[in-house]
Amino acid sequence: MNLLNLLSPCNGNPKNIFYLYANDRFKTQKYVKTLARIFESASIHVIKRPCDELTNIPDNVTVTNFDLSLPYLVPEGNVWNGLSPNEETRLQDLLKSKPWDLILFQGNLHISLEPYNHFRFFPSLLDHYKTTKICYIKDNFEYFPINEIIERWRSPVHLNDAEFTIDCPGHISARESAWLERLSYKRPQSEYVVEIGRYRGRSTLALAHGIRRSAEGKLITIDPWLQEDVHDNLKRHNLSDLVEVWTNSSRGAFERWNTEGQGQSIGMIFIDGNHTYEYVHNDISQWSTVLVPNGIIALHDYSDNNDGTLLAVNELIFWSGNYSDIQGKDQLLIARKI
Repeated sequence: MNLLNLLSPCNGNPKNIFYLYANDRFKTQKYVKTLARIFESASIHVIKRPCDELTNIPDNVTVTNFDLSLPYLVPEGNVWNGLSPNEETRLQDLLKSKPWDLILFQGNLHISLEPYNHFRFFPSLLDHYKTTKICYIKDNFEYFPINEIIERWRSPVHLNDAEFTIDCPGHISARESAWLERLSYKRPQSEYVVEIGRYRGRSTLALAHGIRRSAEGKLITIDPWLQEDVHDNLKRHNLSDLVEVWTNSSRGAFERWNTEGQGQSIGMIFIDGNHTYEYVHNDISQWSTVLVPNGIIALHDYSDNNDGTLLAVNELIFWSGNYSDIQGKDQLLIARKI
């Protein structure tokens, strides 16, 4: 959606706009002037860093600088992860100074579900997200409403906390294992669950246990590397007959599925492979096309430390409009395909 859509009759005509900018400091002038032209009849209050270059300020723009303390900056220096406590108080005072019709922010600011407290800007919005439209702006002036995301930060995942003990090394926790087992068990009726990235098979075992409980289907676990104890772990848990071990890349496995899986259905996909943006984007884009309606997609390592996963998930799941019931707990992101 383009920012001009915010001027449509259904959105009203915003008069007071709160605009937080933390992007490329050399492009500050361009973005502020463009915003001032789009909303020429509005009063715009720009919040920026002192390093963001801005001269010849438009008449309908007011500017306030906020100092960012080093603990909240990544090494590149242009990714804004929050405000110091003192600056947060200033921000709160500004947010309370008038009724805002629209709150916008723009920057290389990563939006993750867990843990939202790392981003001090978002707790500052909790008193406003139910009454004010809040949007994230991309570099091309597309915007994405995030009121629902903030609501999900405040709401716990509707999966009871539990532990699922598996005698197998791996990188997922006992609670995450329990959730994967339940999601696999409660997936829509289907012949298959697909796992991308298995390491030594800890998540594989959790998913296969869920399939066994459902008394239907099999698991395809995909990884180009086969750890020597994967088959032994499956045998020890009496799950070998429920699991097909594919030693393919995700792309290669998708091509294989299109040849061998014709007419078969996939009710759940779990993605925990290469965490770079390109690979996560490809995993979601390709495999979601063969996921049944209302099917479950789950991803691991959706956290502040994995930029690629964050950005791909935000783009393809949160902002695509193709998923519902989006939930996050620990480092799992869970959604249903519409």
